[in-house]
Amino acid sequence: MQRLEARVASFSAVVRPKRAAKPAWPLARDTHPALTPAALAAAGFYHTPVAGEEDACMCFLCPLALSGWDAGDNPHVEHVGRDTPCAWKELVCALEVDRLRGGPGRARTEFASADELPSSEARTALRVQTFGDWWPLQAPSPLDLARAGFISTPSKESADGTTCPLCKYEVVEWEEDDDPM
Repeated sequence: MQRLEARVASFSAVVRPKRAAKPAWPLARDTHPALTPAALAAAGFYHTPVAGEEDACMCFLCPLALSGWDAGDNPHVEHVGRDTPCAWKELVCALEVDRLRGGPGRARTEFASADELPSSEARTALRVQTFGDWWPLQAPSPLDLARAGFISTPSKESADGTTCPLCKYEVVEWEEDDDPM
């Protein structure tokens, strides 16, 4: 579920084979405008319905599972509001929540502590976590890419997709001798 399009697809119904059948996402855009499959997937969630909780979702990177969504809920806000440690929450959702609340979001130039600086070891460690154990290349390494500011954003077309969460610059098709800096 590390691929955005896989997370989006998880909100569609599965009817065959029967052993894998599951319902489609039950919440409509007109009643829950911020809870679209695209918005939920961008916040890191994929659909994991169970009996009685047809709107259940789980983050692909942390153990956060949510259900019982309300009409005014926003998936980025809900992810950030939970205590579960999660790199996606800190690197992607927090920027979106800041922007939604009128803050600078990706344009932030002031930080509350040295650990919040994009170049800090703490932020680098969070970016490394987004590569999980699915990074397909030996070089450049997840640490090299994280130090350069990238997070893993693979797609069906490019298993080695990366993005800077601050400027949205995307790089794919890395080669062994590429220097991410």
